[in-house]
Amino acid sequence: MTAKRNSAFLPYTTQWILVRLLLPHPVVQRGTFSKKWGDSIARNFDPEKFGVLECVPVGGNSKKYHVFDGQHRLYAAKTYLGPDQLVPCRVYINLPLEMQADKFIGLDDRKKMTALDKWPVRVVRKDGDVLEIQTILRDRGLRISNCGSKHGGNIRAVTAIEWAYRLGGAELLARVLDFLTAAYGDQEDTYHGCLIRGTAFLFGQHNGAVDDIALANKLSKHSTAALFVGASRDLTKVVNLSMQRAVCHKLVGIYNSGRRPANHIAFPQ
Repeated sequence: MTAKRNSAFLPYTTQWILVRLLLPHPVVQRGTFSKKWGDSIARNFDPEKFGVLECVPVGGNSKKYHVFDGQHRLYAAKTYLGPDQLVPCRVYINLPLEMQADKFIGLDDRKKMTALDKWPVRVVRKDGDVLEIQTILRDRGLRISNCGSKHGGNIRAVTAIEWAYRLGGAELLARVLDFLTAAYGDQEDTYHGCLIRGTAFLFGQHNGAVDDIALANKLSKHSTAALFVGASRDLTKVVNLSMQRAVCHKLVGIYNSGRRPANHIAFPQ
């Protein structure tokens, strides 16, 4: 029988550590930080509900610690208590980075994590197909991050990216990203989740029947990415279509415009 990950108890000590010696972990943390959530914890600070911060020593001669679970509570402690207050911590010694990520993902969430929050930790854990997706993105100068694509090729739509990958593997995901880049370049909504899903659905339905370059050229002249997303959303209110199918439906209409009927592609079923 194969042992489950983290089946053994992990050695740790419980210590009271000065707030000023605690730093958010540079890798094993949520992909996003909500100042609003941190301020809320600080305003309603309750030592009985604080729990313990999970951390590891920074290493070397440093006396500081990296907190890998509790960045919002750490922020609240700094805000409410100040840097010279002692707070309870669970300190793990010689805990490998991947096991820190395992521990972080497995903890009961005090604040529900989104797919975007979990992404950097899943990269550390080498979860499933994450590393291959990372390679596809990196090869195109893209990355998963909580900023619009206008800020250096960042993509927020984690679930859409993974959906496209599951639908057709690396080849389909790469094709979708290349198509959207060709059509919209560095616009903020270039990699909007519904555009990724709708385009992947179209390519999956018609496989090699679509001329990607011709469609990208037409799409770039048709409207901005944001306007196209808005028009697709409006379509869902008129006809009974999911957002994904609405995007696909509009792409088919744009593609067929000006083409001979013999070269038309069918609307999605």
